[in-house]
Amino acid sequence: MIVPLLLITVGFLYSYGLKFKEKRFRLKAGYGVKNAVIGLSWSLSITFSLKTFDSSIFSFYFLKLFMNSAIFDLKDIDRDEILTLPKLLGNRFKAFMGFLNVLAHNR
Repeated sequence: MIVPLLLITVGFLYSYGLKFKEKRFRLKAGYGVKNAVIGLSWSLSITFSLKTFDSSIFSFYFLKLFMNSAIFDLKDIDRDEILTLPKLLGNRFKAFMGFLNVLAHNR
């Protein structure tokens, strides 16, 4: 029951955010935040669906889902107004993804 509530809450904060006084807080506001939110929410739901917490399973899914969402940011790099990792890292983005891939498979 907690996993669906977690995903709904994260989805709401990701899409709409919260407004405090005059500031708006959204989960997709900075470099890599969107990717981390996607990786974190899905890897937690996968890990908790196993009825036990295994850090190696969590780490593997977090890194793979983080990379997958970051790679999809490449297609919108020229017209996207959101601050993404491909925009921040430029040509170093591929090396960063390769490093994360090695890290994910060496657990």
